[in-house]
Amino acid sequence: MKSSTLHPPPCTRHLPRGSLLPLLLASLFACTAHATEYLVVTNGNDAASGMGRWANALRTIGAAVAKATNAGDIVTVSNGTYNITNEIAITAAITVRSFGNGVTGGLANAANTIVSRGGGRWNFNLTAPAIVDGFTGMGANAAGSKGANFYVSAGATVKNCVFRNNTTGYGGSHSAGHMVSGMVSNCLIYGNTTGDRQHDPGTFSMDGGLMVACRIYNNHYVTQTDGGGVGLNGSGATLRNCLLYGNNTSGNGGGVFIGNGGGTVDSCTIIGNTAGGSGGGIYRCNGNAGTVMNCIVYNNLSRDEYKNIYNTDANVTYTCTTNPVSSGAGCVTGDPLCRDAASGNYGLSAGSSCIDKGSNQEWMNAVTDLDGKGRIFRDLVDMGAFEYWPDKPLIQNAGVTNLTSKSAMVRGNITWAGAAASTVIVYHGPSDGGTNPQDWANELRLPGLRRAGPFEATIAHSASNRVWCYRLCATNQYGASWSDFTGGLTLSKVDVSVTRRESTEEKPAAFVISRPATAGNGPLDVYFTLSGTGINGRDYDRIDSPVVIPSGAKEIRLIVTPRFNLGDQENKVVELTLATGGYTLGVQKSARILMRAE
Repeated sequence: MKSSTLHPPPCTRHLPRGSLLPLLLASLFACTAHATEYLVVTNGNDAASGMGRWANALRTIGAAVAKATNAGDIVTVSNGTYNITNEIAITAAITVRSFGNGVTGGLANAANTIVSRGGGRWNFNLTAPAIVDGFTGMGANAAGSKGANFYVSAGATVKNCVFRNNTTGYGGSHSAGHMVSGMVSNCLIYGNTTGDRQHDPGTFSMDGGLMVACRIYNNHYVTQTDGGGVGLNGSGATLRNCLLYGNNTSGNGGGVFIGNGGGTVDSCTIIGNTAGGSGGGIYRCNGNAGTVMNCIVYNNLSRDEYKNIYNTDANVTYTCTTNPVSSGAGCVTGDPLCRDAASGNYGLSAGSSCIDKGSNQEWMNAVTDLDGKGRIFRDLVDMGAFEYWPDKPLIQNAGVTNLTSKSAMVRGNITWAGAAASTVIVYHGPSDGGTNPQDWANELRLPGLRRAGPFEATIAHSASNRVWCYRLCATNQYGASWSDFTGGLTLSKVDVSVTRRESTEEKPAAFVISRPATAGNGPLDVYFTLSGTGINGRDYDRIDSPVVIPSGAKEIRLIVTPRFNLGDQENKVVELTLATGGYTLGVQKSARILMRAE
């Protein structure tokens, strides 16, 4: 792998005379700094440069971080296990990322790129706006001290990481990590054990920052301490779009503990957590600490009646919970109907009381739910970390193009590919077979359409100048969905003419929309627009688009009946122009009628 050294734009080397010289010199020296990539591999050599080729790679992450002192520098760490005895202190705005199978960073690489500490405080200590991407942090054991695994501050970002099997002993706290500011995203936090609380609550503690799209489960906080999963103790601390289950504490807040400093729990699913005290799901201090919104807090346990949330008031909104019931706006109590909680699937099933019951927020427009699906499926967001999308695919018709006498291009759109591989089928024939495949004369299968998006398919028939019906179907192992019937398409031309050029109240004229007589085997929707000095519905009886040429008929007539009054005796013009639809347009695409005042 070659170094991805980033070079700045060229700097001028011709310096004019005068007072600009100091500024230009400063600019020149600034241009000499550039970002550099340092490589790390388990069999590397810390005496090497770490640059350019894997043959020059360093052996320890700490050695590479010590070299990466310029903002934008990159430390790329090959898969393997890195046993450390001292914390990896990151004090510059650099990126530290894993590498494997040609891919940098990501949760898949985290399982194979492990930073393990036999004891001591912090595996990673981030005190600069750095990025750490794609590692497992484990083995930290901060007996009697505050914090064990990750420390995140100064706007740093930790993403796609695993925090597991870290511990603190008596007098310690937050074994998985502590965040003052920044972001932790798309991480797994599990199997951590935290000792007696002498400091902030929570296996992972947050004084500020954002934790988003994380799964926090099976963590344990012992000896009458608070926050089996996450502890929030700051108004700027936000837990969003996360799943918490199987966490427990002998104190309060099996899933989440919100201290007096406050914090926000937003769009999270908190199920199956346990507290030896109060608030099996969430414990809120003093009844007014923090905000809970768009959450599912259900089926948690505690030693008292506050099984799910301790202190439910107006700051708990759009949340599914019981024991007790929240007094906040938009809350529901019905079973969320998780798909298979026993197997760790906390997505929603059809009929869940949480579907379309949340409160939309601006951040939801640009993100996905915890399963990677769209955050808002219909008009309203669902409660919890998972949006309900049906198992079977969804499909829409998008019209036809390129019509000839015997063929047409059918267009459609898969709006949701479903929970398994999908197949799209275009059913077509001389009559509408509805949603029964056996009632259609022909089918065209489009294999490989397994993602949402538009598609096109050409259907063809031996007989020309007929009406052909078609309907789209998307199917997978969970079932099939059908598009609406279009009314058919004619593989021939549609024209418009008039019965008379002039229309009066005594002898009204009509527009004649026609197709070939041989194309009369089915109904056909025809679209058009009306223009001219006459106003539709006021100066003549209203005519609406589309109109249907009935099955067996070659034409339909639209009568233009004038409506003149004593105050308006001017002649007016009505013009009909055919619009595109399931047909081709003939030579006569428009026609005009003069409404004469008598």
